[in-house]
Amino acid sequence: MKQHNIKHLALVMSMATVLTACGGGGDDNQDSTTGNSGVEPGSGSGIAPGSGSNTPITPTNSLAKVINDYRKEKGLKAIPVSSSLTKVAKKHVEDLQNNNPVKGQCNLHSWSDKGNGQWTACCYTSDHANASCMWNKPAEITNKVYTGSGYEIAYMHSGKATPIRALIGWQNSPGHHDLILNKNTWTKKWEAMGAAVSKNYAVVWFGHQADPAK
Repeated sequence: MKQHNIKHLALVMSMATVLTACGGGGDDNQDSTTGNSGVEPGSGSGIAPGSGSNTPITPTNSLAKVINDYRKEKGLKAIPVSSSLTKVAKKHVEDLQNNNPVKGQCNLHSWSDKGNGQWTACCYTSDHANASCMWNKPAEITNKVYTGSGYEIAYMHSGKATPIRALIGWQNSPGHHDLILNKNTWTKKWEAMGAAVSKNYAVVWFGHQADPAK
């Protein structure tokens, strides 16, 4: 379901970190701060401890894990990890890292024109004029395997993005925090989630539709 009344949040932290979220509900809200970023010191691995699994932990699957672990701490169920939305997230961090579509008024939800048929270019601006180009990315990139709208939170760090850094940043931003925990504007249950990290960028995609590809 398309949500036409969208909240966009941009948080600039210590001139080194940028976070954005897009989705439904509320008025535009932008906040800029300086000083302590609330980001963990040191480079770190961003790997969540205590996985309890023999599955190798990578930055990508660790980001999904730290999101779900945090939800569990708050008494919420884990969001099913979606192969479709994970594919979208991986494509987006690669595009952000390699092709830098964030230029002028185009924010972190933007996509370059380097998709080579995999996706269409998208300049996502603060007035949400092109919101559908973000919503539609899951259908584009999965060749309509996942047909539901996608909603994204995005993080950039000028040094290195890690799952832990990204989560801490989102925890310190009310809009991101609400989206992760299904609060206020975001009470509708998430049925799918995909996450990815690449050097300076971390993104998580959420969907209200379950992923038929699992």
